[in-house]
Amino acid sequence: MARKSGNLTSATETLEPHLAAFVAQAPMALCMTDTNLDLIQVSPKWLQTVGLPREEVVGRSLHDVLPGSSELWQGNWARCLAGEIINAERVSVKLPDGARGWFQIEVHPWRDAAGVIGGAMISSQDVTDLTHALEESKRSEQRLNLAASLADVHVWEMDFRRKQLFKFGAEDDFYETPNTFELLNEDIYRNIHPDDREHAMAAWKEHEEHPEIPYNVEYRIKRSDGKEIWGCSTTEVLIDEKGRPSRVVGALQNITARKLAEAAMARALDEAEAANRAKSEFLANMSHEIRTPMNAIIGMAYLALRTDLTPQQKDYVNKVHQAAKALLGIINDILDFSKVEAGKLELEQVRFRLEDVYGNSLTMLRQRAQEKEVELLLDLSEPLLLDKANSLLGDPLRLGQILTNL
Repeated sequence: MARKSGNLTSATETLEPHLAAFVAQAPMALCMTDTNLDLIQVSPKWLQTVGLPREEVVGRSLHDVLPGSSELWQGNWARCLAGEIINAERVSVKLPDGARGWFQIEVHPWRDAAGVIGGAMISSQDVTDLTHALEESKRSEQRLNLAASLADVHVWEMDFRRKQLFKFGAEDDFYETPNTFELLNEDIYRNIHPDDREHAMAAWKEHEEHPEIPYNVEYRIKRSDGKEIWGCSTTEVLIDEKGRPSRVVGALQNITARKLAEAAMARALDEAEAANRAKSEFLANMSHEIRTPMNAIIGMAYLALRTDLTPQQKDYVNKVHQAAKALLGIINDILDFSKVEAGKLELEQVRFRLEDVYGNSLTMLRQRAQEKEVELLLDLSEPLLLDKANSLLGDPLRLGQILTNL
């Protein structure tokens, strides 16, 4: 609601002409009030901000033009009119069109020629876009910080010009004491376990000599509580125009779970290999123990077959002899299997005739073939009938085992 014209004329008369002219033509958002906070002069920029013409503003109360300013600045107006300068970095103001803007505001008391405070001079700068940008930046930083924490990643940056350390993410998951610029500038390897420090330094030296190779190294974190924490570190140095390091940017990912899993897998593999070696040794020992009496049975049966036996007795002893030889073959296979697992199987390199190997294999299998009423014949083509001068070089025992299995 407009004030009485007499009051407005009285306030204007006390206003210095040059001050009024300055406010009326100021390129910034500027307004002046009397001691009742009625507007007596405004700048074009201020009118543009509130979106109202001069005739609808001058003479009205500031609180009518900007609703909410009374509650927002309650107490500050009295301090200003008492001679104090009031500053506010960001003030939210509801504009006449219903929108809400953010302003940086300074309120100064103005004085007449006699030095008496005649009201308030208010300068404002629209910082709405800057405020929104800062809020968006803050939200982005919060999102990055949350993402880094969820991913168990700590990101840091050393700024050598400002001598500051910027960091976000899961720092607490790694270090007992937070890092500072001074601590890292004194020793950037301070957080690495002593046993892994040389490895990390060697990786950095390689990166310096060959920049195309990224600095990506895994190490344990130095801690006093005995807790084992593994990190995978990636670091890059940014050089300024004079060739000096200006910033160091790094990321550290927590890989403790993977390292523990790798260690458990290695232990399980060692235990499995130990168990396998024990099994192979058992099979080898058992095979040797059984082969001794089996050789005795085969030997005694061979000697018995050379004595005078009735046809029936000879048949019995011959079957015992053949069965013992077959069982010895099985025992040899077991022994060979244990040698293969232990990596100790060796192949012979001797001269032999192929027809001898075939003949021995058929001799061992002929009895079982006869029991099944199967006729087993050996028919070698002429090129395979080699004499001793053209004999083969290899392991006849292993070849015979292959033929028997086939």
